[in-house]
Amino acid sequence: SWPLTGSMEGTGGDAVAAAQMAFDDFGSAAGGFALVYEPLDDGVAANNGGWEAGKETENANKAINDADCMVLMATYNSGAAKIAIPILNQVEPDPLAMISFANTYPGLTVAVEGATEEGEPEVYYPSGKRNFMRVCPGDQIQGGASARWAYNDQERRKAYVLDDNSLYGKGVATVFQNTFADLGGEILGSESFDK
Repeated sequence: SWPLTGSMEGTGGDAVAAAQMAFDDFGSAAGGFALVYEPLDDGVAANNGGWEAGKETENANKAINDADCMVLMATYNSGAAKIAIPILNQVEPDPLAMISFANTYPGLTVAVEGATEEGEPEVYYPSGKRNFMRVCPGDQIQGGASARWAYNDQERRKAYVLDDNSLYGKGVATVFQNTFADLGGEILGSESFDK
């Protein structure tokens, strides 16, 4: 479940092709089970193909109501993951697994001071069991690595931090800012801009 139309057609389409190639490489089978890959679009035309909460809810519910569904490969946007994870987490007796190649928001799996909201990540796991996995580094890793690169490798001692006011952008920027300051750098200011 990720955006597949509008401005996201290339990114989403590439993700579908990559997933299908991986399934084909393994004969569309695993553990003695035949696998069928079904791409779900969580984008809408009104948002130029960007994800929409109602579509993400619909896709998550489609997955949990399919007795043969083993895993939801989702989402591209961390905000969409905040919607899907709790839905999949309430499946009895065990939550439905969700694997993302793109969700980097730390609050989905770990609390990071200044970068995540109160109650995260527990709020996404009402059953008390974790069902979400990501195969990419979280913002706390990306932002920290960027700050160490700027401070240690580039020997920068001052930074002005900009973000695009998205969940991803703010997360990376907050961790960058905190890490850079912890290293001894001076933050001249920070602001979000309307992309």
